[in-house]
Amino acid sequence: MLVVRYAEIGLKGRNRHWFEKQLCRNLQAVSPGCEIKRTDGRIIVHLENAQAPDISRVFGVSSWSPAYMVKNDISQIKLAVKAVLEDIHERGSFRITTKRSWKGFYLSSQQVNEILGDFVVKNYNLKVDLKNWDINITVEIGRDNAFISAVRYRGLGGLPVGTSSKALLLLSAGIDSPVAGWYCLKRGAKLHTLSFLSPPYTGERSAKKISDICRVLSKYSPGITLQSYLINFTQIQQRIKELPEDSYSLILQRRSMIRIACKLAEKMNIRALYTGESIGQVASQTVENIHTIDEASSLPIMRPLIGLDKQEIISKAKEIGTFEISIEPYLDSCVIFAPRKPVIRSDISVAK
Repeated sequence: MLVVRYAEIGLKGRNRHWFEKQLCRNLQAVSPGCEIKRTDGRIIVHLENAQAPDISRVFGVSSWSPAYMVKNDISQIKLAVKAVLEDIHERGSFRITTKRSWKGFYLSSQQVNEILGDFVVKNYNLKVDLKNWDINITVEIGRDNAFISAVRYRGLGGLPVGTSSKALLLLSAGIDSPVAGWYCLKRGAKLHTLSFLSPPYTGERSAKKISDICRVLSKYSPGITLQSYLINFTQIQQRIKELPEDSYSLILQRRSMIRIACKLAEKMNIRALYTGESIGQVASQTVENIHTIDEASSLPIMRPLIGLDKQEIISKAKEIGTFEISIEPYLDSCVIFAPRKPVIRSDISVAK
């Protein structure tokens, strides 16, 4: 079995039960054939004969461990510690870390540490080292059960997908916006995407890249469908290019995209837009230009990458699996009609 832990959900008040249920549903989506239960402030995945699920892509999980669940009796806990040590076949130094979520247990955490530490020293070729251990045996004691483990895997954290409102991501085939979508999912949103194409200037490769990126992002949204929308943007770009203020053409394209996104969001009952903009990264992303772009929106625009530099964004793109797709050659719909000298500090009155 696996014991799954969460952090941020534990801070919720009366709604905590609802967050836990959604996390269980998401875990079930990646754990076919497994039984999932909540107990003692943790989630238990009973594997039985099923293959271990890929929990690494489930938001809301702080960590998880292969574990033994026994009654919260010290003799039963000793047997579980023995089983854990036989499983890992590792020798050297160790420590015992006991956490009691139920303080009514008849022994204190320190007493449990001492009893189990003495048991391990007498029965195994291991020495105690509280600072530089090779094995950390974790004992988590709840009201009814105790969970014993020695290996811990770090989760993605955040909130379970589906616990926040729907969001619409303006998704390009570049590096930044897919990462913004990942952060959107991390806050529990039900993510949908909107992308702009400029046929015949952008071909099938751009559409395929967007589809491939959505496929990667959907892996972080288990059990909840990620809907993707494509818009033919060529005619609007051509009209903008005919206007006398060429330096404003990129800003006007962005404003048009935002207006279209708002219209789609209203039809889908979506209350927020997400973009991959970061302050100062390109000409359209100065504070003044972002202010001008935002003026065209009837909805709040979230920018989770706003304080990240390019290298941080690239590192995250590599980590989540979108980077290699994003760097494949393609023509961006905005770059095709980009001005030679884009305005850096735009004025809303001129843009209008």
